[in-house]
Amino acid sequence: MLYGSLDSLQKMVGCPYRIVVVSDGSISCKSKLLLERNFSCLTVVEWDAFTAESEWRKRFEFLADTPMGRKLILMTLMPLGGPSFYMDSDVVFFPGANDCLSPAWCRREPSVLLDCQYSLDMRMLDSPSEVGFSTNAGFFIVPNKIPWDLFMDRIERVRDSFVPFSEQTVVHLALRAAGGIALDPNTVTVRQARRADLF
Repeated sequence: MLYGSLDSLQKMVGCPYRIVVVSDGSISCKSKLLLERNFSCLTVVEWDAFTAESEWRKRFEFLADTPMGRKLILMTLMPLGGPSFYMDSDVVFFPGANDCLSPAWCRREPSVLLDCQYSLDMRMLDSPSEVGFSTNAGFFIVPNKIPWDLFMDRIERVRDSFVPFSEQTVVHLALRAAGGIALDPNTVTVRQARRADLF
């Protein structure tokens, strides 16, 4: 799935300046060599080493015990030294994706992917006004610093029952606070199977 996602990115959008694949330990040495040989700008790093200095990892140690918690810690490192984008390994790019995303590369605000349903942990919201459109945490573009610190404290509310949508809720709140603009839902979609298609 990861290889196909990266291949569609390279063919339909072009190869970015740098691709960092953060492995949870499931990428074998053979797969790592294959990826780095076929994508010249790609580097595979281990999650444990990549997030070692994260203040949030040190503060909320329990997040490292779940896949979504590890994903959240990773995303709070965004952007990586300049305009960056995050994508899950099941994001697929189709012809026309480059035209669709071109305006997003030039914005000062984040560009976000709308979810196909409201997938938020309501325990983490302070008011209904924070819902708005529901952001999917599988793909987003961030040109500038994101105010993660304004919302990471809410993790305390769900410390004993951190669920998959808890991570997405933090991303949703932080990207909205940064002025996130939704990508066109007519060309960028999230299917029920949780695969994002960028046409």
